[in-house]
Amino acid sequence: MRSFVPWRQRLATGTEAIQDEVIDWYRQTRHGKAYVPNMIWGTLQTEAYAHVILRKVVDFLGVPDDVAQGVAKRMERQQVLYDGEHHYDVILGEQALYTNVGGPEVMREQMERLLRDLELSSLTLGILPTDAEVSVAPLPGFSLYDGGHATTSSCRPAWISRILTNWPSTRGHSTL
Repeated sequence: MRSFVPWRQRLATGTEAIQDEVIDWYRQTRHGKAYVPNMIWGTLQTEAYAHVILRKVVDFLGVPDDVAQGVAKRMERQQVLYDGEHHYDVILGEQALYTNVGGPEVMREQMERLLRDLELSSLTLGILPTDAEVSVAPLPGFSLYDGGHATTSSCRPAWISRILTNWPSTRGHSTL
């Protein structure tokens, strides 16, 4: 996506369609990058965690309620982590590990999933500590895909090249 489209507009038909769009981008991307400062990256979310997140999105934005279908698609997109054809370089903000999504049981399951996924050859996962010195102004979350596609919560498309320029520095401050 090269232009900024508000989330409410992107989700006007519910969560399933946008998940289908993301699946297409993932399948076309051989090497992707993502920075998620305050929650778990969607492609690493457990079903329970994803359900809580998408339920909150639907309720907050007042978009059509297709949470079950959206969660199923989010789980489908995770297949790129296991097919041997893709690699994702992901940095989570340390806060993502502490943001309580769904209570203790959901969070325990989610942390166990992250620990298992550390072994995946398709994934380079880093945690940016809360006390790490940042080399650029704090950034909103984003995902970058091959072909110039990007998704972000609030930064303008023109910033994407700046984000890529600073990626090695951000990666250098992360751990794992």
